[in-house]
Amino acid sequence: MKIAVLHPGAMGSTIARALLQNNHEVFWVSEQRSDKTRWRAEDLGLIDLQTIRHACETVDVIISICMGGGVIPHATEVASSGFKGIFVDLNYVGGKDEANDLAFLLDVGGIRYVEGSVYGWPWPTEEGRSDERLIYLGGPHSPETDTQTVISLFQNTIFSPLMTFGSAKEEKQKRVESEITSFLSYEDHGYGVVEFHDVAPEIDDDFVDAWLERRRSVEPHDYTVNENGLYVSRGGYTFTERQIRQAPERYMNLSPQGAPAEDVEFHKFLQEKMFNCIHAYTGIYPECKDAVWWGADGHVAVYGEDAQMGIHHDTAVGRATGNENPVFLTVSGSLIISDRCNGGDLYFAHLKELFPPKKGSAVFYPAGYIGAHGVRPITSGQRISYLEFYGHGTRSGQIRKI
Repeated sequence: MKIAVLHPGAMGSTIARALLQNNHEVFWVSEQRSDKTRWRAEDLGLIDLQTIRHACETVDVIISICMGGGVIPHATEVASSGFKGIFVDLNYVGGKDEANDLAFLLDVGGIRYVEGSVYGWPWPTEEGRSDERLIYLGGPHSPETDTQTVISLFQNTIFSPLMTFGSAKEEKQKRVESEITSFLSYEDHGYGVVEFHDVAPEIDDDFVDAWLERRRSVEPHDYTVNENGLYVSRGGYTFTERQIRQAPERYMNLSPQGAPAEDVEFHKFLQEKMFNCIHAYTGIYPECKDAVWWGADGHVAVYGEDAQMGIHHDTAVGRATGNENPVFLTVSGSLIISDRCNGGDLYFAHLKELFPPKKGSAVFYPAGYIGAHGVRPITSGQRISYLEFYGHGTRSGQIRKI
């Protein structure tokens, strides 16, 4: 069959690869697409039809896997084109109301529609990740004969197509929730604030103390003093002397060249635990999935006695006019690696709850103003947390793909 994939991103190109496995003729649309998408398409040998309207005139099946704001505009263009084939939506478009709106839009245009949803990782599977890939297909808006046709496209490929009589997206969501609860216990507090319990309870206090001592020996000074007597952080933010006395110590250089193997492994351990949490978080809030492309290198914040942090959010540029990296951030995560303290509760501007530090627990929340947060003063001891930030868009700096 002739099939157009909108669009060959990471998962879209995996879909295209599976279709090519079954000797289908696979096309793509280059209009308003990035160079990266073009490279993927050309590498696979996909045929460029340039516009969605041309695709509607040429192919038997259109598969939409574009996420984000392109879902409805693409469906609208297909609905107005007189397309005679099958339109397959593999995006997450929100709740039941949004899915019904999409079905209504296509029905008004007389378009045959099959609802679908994808579970699994793009090809090739990264080391340590499951290579299970499922496509849920069907639901109340999907004619059984058309659903069976789409299932046949993926038989004996890197995907396992499954027919469902309920909503394909709801079936996929059940699978994600089942996966989350199988290895992570969590509580959704609202406003996008999710608390994960016992993420890493096995962290050893004595090791953390020795690890931080080794980090101090290679960590540059956190601040410099400018001509106005203000303290300037490595991120470009300015503080008064009083604010510095209350601020936590920051450790950014967690895996320096020549670090002991056990230190590098501990950093990888923390990254893996946080990866599990952000993967679970995007399952709990799937709407944010297309806004989590990468994770910034993590750092450690050490709150000693009297240290605290006032209400702030992590996308604020503020006075750090030379550093606009925060504007790319979408989700923040904090994993407690030492709770030997009194005080130090994490709190949020829009929630009435406090989150006392508990070793091995993690809290994930929106990086923007909805997730504005602070840390209550430490009255004794130390509160140590490992922080990571996740974002989208193309930015410089040390980041890794999510």
